[in-house]
Amino acid sequence: MCSNWVRDQAALVVLGIVKFNKDVFVGLVLMGPIVRALIQMGSSGSIQVLTGLVKIIRTPLVEDIKGEIPRNISLLGSEDLPTRVAAMSCVLDIAFLGREEVAYGEDPMKKLMDV
Repeated sequence: MCSNWVRDQAALVVLGIVKFNKDVFVGLVLMGPIVRALIQMGSSGSIQVLTGLVKIIRTPLVEDIKGEIPRNISLLGSEDLPTRVAAMSCVLDIAFLGREEVAYGEDPMKKLMDV
């Protein structure tokens, strides 16, 4: 099994190659299991990479992860402060792109007030 550090570094590599050549690697990210793996990892590093991918790819990525948005919102209640901060940043970026699930579905305002 890989350590979390190795997984986070691999996630950073994915973000780096997408930044390097968006036209080539965006399709691979959207079609492959990368995004769901980042969400399932649930670490601060993986959520930061997911946020970076959302900023680069924008609406196509948000449409691809729409079923996983409640998982991101649930990370707002994490015991780990860096994970909560990364989750908040990711949720706000997704909300900026207009997903109703973020605005209404999981009651994020209550969770943000609890944080």
